Formats: sequence, C-alpha cells, structure tokens
Amino acid sequence: SGEPVLIVEGPFWQVQLVEAWVRGSLDAATHVATHFAHCALVAEDAEIIETGTEIINRLGGNPLASRAAYVGGGGASTNALAGRR
Repeated sequence: SGEPVLIVEGPFWQVQLVEAWVRGSLDAATHVATHFAHCALVAEDAEIIETGTEIINRLGGNPLASRAAYVGGGGASTNALAGRR
C-alpha cells in the first residue's frame, strides 16, 4: 500500500543506530521466511523442521528466526525457547 512499516524520529546518529538494528532484524527474518517458503513449496506435504536457530548468537535472534521459519512454512523447531513461546 506504499505506507512505511516504521517511522523513527530523533537525532541523526540515534536514528542511524535504530535503523541499523531494525533493518538487520527484518532482513534476517525475511530471508529465513523466504527460504522456508521455497522449501515448503518443494516439499509439498512433508513437514519441514527448522534446525539452525539454536546456533544464532544474537539478542532475540533465536526465537525471531524460528518464528520466521514457521511463518515461511516450517512445521517444527529444535529451538527450545522458540517452542516454549
């Protein structure tokens, strides 16, 4: 629809820091969801299990990437924190 997802206002250097964090989070999640969507198309009815997020060492990266895999078509995760949430 052409509307921005997020608008950040403030001093330039602070906005740059927030922008880098938000963009990094959205880019990674979008990449994971797209990858799992492609895998789900190929796998047809087979369940896809996400197994890589337990090694991501970023604040919030583990459950966020697991959720992105689920959105993309993954059926299960080996990440206990994501499973609990």
